[in-house]
Amino acid sequence: MTENKCSKKRWEEPDAEGRVLDPGQFPELNAVFYSAEPSEFIKMRIENLALMACTDEALAPAYGSDRPVGDTLHYPATSVPHPTKRHKYVRMEAVTIVHHASEALLRLYFAHIDYPECPWLGMSTSTDFAGFKKQVGEALEKGFNLDDIAAVFLGGSDPEDAGIKMGKNKFKETAEALQRLLIECADRFLGDSFLYNAVKHGMTAIDTDAKLNWDWGNGKQIQMMDGFVHGYLHQKLHPKATKNDGQWFLSLADSNPERDLAVATVITYAIDSLWDVARRRYMGVPGKVYCIARATVDVAIYAPICQSDNPLHRITHELIKVKADGDTDGTDHQMHIYNIPPEFHLKNSVKRNQVRKVDLPVRPQDVHTPSSSPTSYLPIVPKGYQQGH
Repeated sequence: MTENKCSKKRWEEPDAEGRVLDPGQFPELNAVFYSAEPSEFIKMRIENLALMACTDEALAPAYGSDRPVGDTLHYPATSVPHPTKRHKYVRMEAVTIVHHASEALLRLYFAHIDYPECPWLGMSTSTDFAGFKKQVGEALEKGFNLDDIAAVFLGGSDPEDAGIKMGKNKFKETAEALQRLLIECADRFLGDSFLYNAVKHGMTAIDTDAKLNWDWGNGKQIQMMDGFVHGYLHQKLHPKATKNDGQWFLSLADSNPERDLAVATVITYAIDSLWDVARRRYMGVPGKVYCIARATVDVAIYAPICQSDNPLHRITHELIKVKADGDTDGTDHQMHIYNIPPEFHLKNSVKRNQVRKVDLPVRPQDVHTPSSSPTSYLPIVPKGYQQGH
C-alpha cells in the first residue's frame, strides 16, 4: 500500500547492512517509469475484447490465419468460436478488465500523492493489500480531495497554475467528474472484490442466466433481474462483513459488460491525463490532459443499467445449514440495488457527454536540461536523463 505522507518511506529504512537508497537515482527511475504507456495495455484489452462482438464473417480471416508467436511457437488456423462462447467470454473478461483498471487507477493516484519524489517506488511498495484496502476505504468515507485530484490529473490547482487553456468551470467540472470516477473505482474495488476474485482466481464464477421479479402486491410484479448473471460462492456475507455474519453464501451479480467496458474506457482517459502531468513534472515534456464532462462519467456508470432495465446489482443467498438436532435451518436472501442518483436523466446526460483533449505545455518550472553525463545509475535510462554516480 502507499503509506501515510508523514510516515517514513520504506526505502528510507536501512537494510540489513545499514544502507538506504541513494535518492540521486530517483530522476533516472522517474525517466524510465514514464517512458512506459500503462493505459495502452488496458486499451488493447478493451479493443481485443470488443473484436469478439464482430460477425463470424469479419472474424473468419483472422481465425483462419496462422499465428506465429516468436520464432518457434505458431498457433494454427482455427474456426471462429461460436457466438455463445464469444459472448460468454466477453461477459467474464469485462469484469477482469474493469477491476484491473479500477485498482490500477487507485494505486497510481495514491502513489503520486504520497510518493512525489518517486511514484514508481511508491507503487512497488504497495504489497500490504489489507492496508491498501483500508486506505481506499478511508478515502471513500472522507471523500477524494478535489485539490489532490486537480494536481494529479490536471497539473495544477486551477487552469492558470496548470498552464492549460480550460475555463475555470470546465476545470472544476473535470475534477468533479474524476472524483466521481474514483468513487466508482473504490466502490467496485471494495464492494465487488468477491466477484473479481472468483473470476480471476481459478475461474470459479459461473456464467448463467436468471430471472427475478419482485411481488409488489395486487398481482403486480416488477422486474429486478432478467438476463445473464455471474454466480459465485463466498464465505463472508460481503467483503466488509465480520465473521459473525453467517458463513457460505451464493451471490448472483448482474452481468453488464457494456457498463464494465464503458467505465474502463473512461479510466484510460484518467490514466492518460495523470501520466502526461507526471511526464511534464519529472521529464519536462509537454503532453495533453482530458477535459471530461461530469455526464461522461455518469453515462458510463448509469446508462447501461438504465438500458438493461435490471435495477438489481446483486442478490445473495445464505447456504442452508444443518442444526445440531439434525433439522435444516432457514435461509436468508439479501438484495443490493444499483444506486442511481435521482438527478440522473439518460437523455440529458447523453447530450452533455463530452470529452476533449487539452494541450499541457511545459511551464518554466518543468523545463528539463538534458544531461551530458556519460554515466548513469541505471542501464536503461533514456538519453539525456543520466544523473551519473
